[in-house]
Amino acid sequence: MPKKKMQDTEPVAESIQVRRIYTNAVRISHTFYDFHIVLGTMLPRQDGKAGPPMIAPTDIVYMSPQHAKVLSDILARQVANYEKSYGQIKTPPKSTA
Repeated sequence: MPKKKMQDTEPVAESIQVRRIYTNAVRISHTFYDFHIVLGTMLPRQDGKAGPPMIAPTDIVYMSPQHAKVLSDILARQVANYEKSYGQIKTPPKSTA
C-alpha cells in the first residue's frame, strides 16, 4: 500500500462561524508546555514616548510545542513555494542591536 503524502492542509468544513482576521503584528512567547502566539494590528504610539509601535491584540493562539514545530515547517514550505512562484519576499534588514 503506497504511503499517503502529508499535505499542508487538511480538508476543513465550511462554517459561517469561522472568524477571518488580518494581522500585521505577531508576538510569540513560550513556556515548557505551550507556545503563545498573539496576533494583532500595529498602531502608532499615542503615549508620546519614543519606541516601537504599539500592538493592539486581536487574537491569541495557544498550541503545543509539537504543533508549533509543525506550523513552522508548513510556513517555511509555503513561503518557499510563494517565492518560487512570485520572487523573493523582501524584509527589512535585521537589527544588530
